[in-house]
Parts: sequence; structure tokens; C-alpha cells
Amino acid sequence: MNISKLFNKKLNNIKLNRPLVFTFNIDWKIFQQFKLEQFQHIKRSFEKNNVIVEFLPIKVDHRTDLESRVKQFSKGISKICDKYQEKVHLVAYSLGSLHARAFVSILDGEDYIKTLTTLGSPIK
Repeated sequence: MNISKLFNKKLNNIKLNRPLVFTFNIDWKIFQQFKLEQFQHIKRSFEKNNVIVEFLPIKVDHRTDLESRVKQFSKGISKICDKYQEKVHLVAYSLGSLHARAFVSILDGEDYIKTLTTLGSPIK
């Protein structure tokens, strides 16, 4: 089952009253070439269910360290929360989970995050 169908099935029973933010790592060169085109089907699936979706890609290359990626995440999430004037539901994929957890636990990110869901996280 693809991710869009899975989320649509789950959303039939749930009404989200806050924006949903997807965060993930993406190679800087790939981001420059494709932007977020390959993720638009996910956004459209949620919007069919009246869910506001924002993407928060963490652009990485061989020179970026964890601290700079967490700072990038922090700036992005605070900008999104300022836009909507409320906390958000955060879905973090793969290594994006690392940034999200560091933000919540080290930088007191609970002022921005209502819920955190991790998918394919290297952290148990």
C-alpha cells in the first residue's frame, strides 16, 4: 500500500485541527534540481481531507553536520508555526526524526510541536 492510500485510510477517521508538517532529509543537489515536486501527491492526498500540509526539507550535503541541520530545522519549524499562529503536528521521516527529536528535547521545541510521529527513524 502506498503512503498516500495509507494516510487517506487513516484520515477518514481523524480530523486534524492543526497543520501537519513533514520533515525529511534531502540531498542539496537533488533539492536544487527537483525542489519538492516528487512529494506533491502526498500534499494533494491530505488536502482532499481538508488537512493543511507543509513540507520542511532538511537540505544536506557532505559538509553539513547535525548541529547545522537542527538549526535549519528550528528556523523552518518556527517560520511555519508563526505563519499559522499555532503548534503543529510533525511527521519526521528517517534522519529527519533525529533533527525533530533534538529540537524537541534540546531546544525546548515543545512550544512548537503538538505531536511528533516518526517513520523509519534510526532512533528506537
